[in-house]
Amino acid sequence: MRRGLVLLALLLSACTREPPRDPAVQASVDAFQVRRAKLQQQTQALIASQPGTERDFRGRTLREDLEQWVESPESRASIDALVEHALDSRYPADAEQYLKQADGELAATSGNSKAIMEYWKGHLPAPYWRRYWQALYEANGVKAEPPDPMLTGIENRMSESLNKGDFAGAGRKADELLAVFDAARERVVNQFAKELRDTAKFQARKTACAGVAARGGWNDRAKIVRGGSIDDFYPKQAIDSGEAGAVVLRARIDRTGCAKTVAVVAHSGVPSLDDAALAWFETAQFSPATSGGQPIDSDLVWKVRFVLKD
Repeated sequence: MRRGLVLLALLLSACTREPPRDPAVQASVDAFQVRRAKLQQQTQALIASQPGTERDFRGRTLREDLEQWVESPESRASIDALVEHALDSRYPADAEQYLKQADGELAATSGNSKAIMEYWKGHLPAPYWRRYWQALYEANGVKAEPPDPMLTGIENRMSESLNKGDFAGAGRKADELLAVFDAARERVVNQFAKELRDTAKFQARKTACAGVAARGGWNDRAKIVRGGSIDDFYPKQAIDSGEAGAVVLRARIDRTGCAKTVAVVAHSGVPSLDDAALAWFETAQFSPATSGGQPIDSDLVWKVRFVLKD
């Protein structure tokens, strides 16, 4: 009787024991794990290379976004489950299907890494628009007004995308926000140009004056007739930081066409751009205003724009 029970137990054990894994299946899984480990190493190296100090308008760092979203817990669990299904497959073809899905998820995590980097490196100005908005008013000594509601609305939609890990979508909204901000900033600068025109403080030019003879007719205004390219004066640091803006200048031009003094009527909110506009002024040449066909002393107000280019 006892011998029969032992035999029965052995038979049951044989029936319930998992069949040996197909070597081809194991080899495919091992190859996938190598690919996965390589991508994880690349991700960790990317994360380690980031300083992790600069924060965006959410208060988050690039490093934190990479750690959370390159391979999220949900994605990791999904890949692990696909690998288990592959290992449990009786046939290599079935295992390959599971691993193909897992490779797709790996590719998605790699895409997440690229989207995160593009958002942080390619859309830097957009998340910080509030800082520039405040700086614009402070630079001109004016109490800041509430921003355009469109700006806050787009910012809220950006936050929603980022909270879902949709960095590509957030980048598109950042482009939209930047365009709206540029238009709002332009309106504010135009407003300052009108309100602050008569309070601007003049300073003497720093270089020798080279005026141009009057070219206008009767009762004509002073004109800019020559000047260096604005792009040549655009500070590299401002470009790298995604800083743009407009500076409104006012110059006093005598009857010889010499602009002897200049004043910043409306500041851009970015000191380096204000300085660049004044440096450009030193290269400009003017023709004087005329009245009754004769050159006269006059003032000229104009705007110097620094525009980021793709």
